[in-house]
Amino acid sequence: MTPTAITTIEIQPSTNVRSTRNEAWLLSDNITYEYLEKLDTRRLIEKGKAGTLAARKKQLEIAKAHKDEIKDWVVRNQFRMPLGHFAVWFYVPMPRSWRKKKRAEMLYTEHQSTPDLDNFLKQLFDCVMPRKNRMKREKGADDRKIFSYTAFKVWVTDDESCMKILEYKKEEFDYVFRHGHPGYKEDSDSQ
Repeated sequence: MTPTAITTIEIQPSTNVRSTRNEAWLLSDNITYEYLEKLDTRRLIEKGKAGTLAARKKQLEIAKAHKDEIKDWVVRNQFRMPLGHFAVWFYVPMPRSWRKKKRAEMLYTEHQSTPDLDNFLKQLFDCVMPRKNRMKREKGADDRKIFSYTAFKVWVTDDESCMKILEYKKEEFDYVFRHGHPGYKEDSDSQ
């Protein structure tokens, strides 16, 4: 298969950070790290458990910054995610702690460890195609409309880190994955 279009998003892949509505207050501008550290210390004293509010705020801020970066890229480049017949490649940088020998062995091989592929996809789809609120009369496609794609994650060097979306002709994409179609019959290949 030859791609009909290749889109490169020059942003390091990152995963979706699961958060609840109860944590939204952590991202408020008037909630400082000093305040959260006091709450964490009080929890340690009162309950004997270490508090994690300050660390969680930092994690949520990093995730929000990554989402904002992708959303800004989408607007700047007027990118529209295809709804089907595409492949997504996540080029994940190797950890700096790896020795040269391991880096050489793992370069361009399958990324088979955490974070999971579905978390990378969720982050990308949520940023490129955010869920629309029909009650507020928001228009546009969201990730529920996507019907066929394939995805990969591979190890790369730091400077190669990015996300790529390769679009294919419907006929070629469907032909490659025809064996899974409910209407597929073995004898149709011989024609």
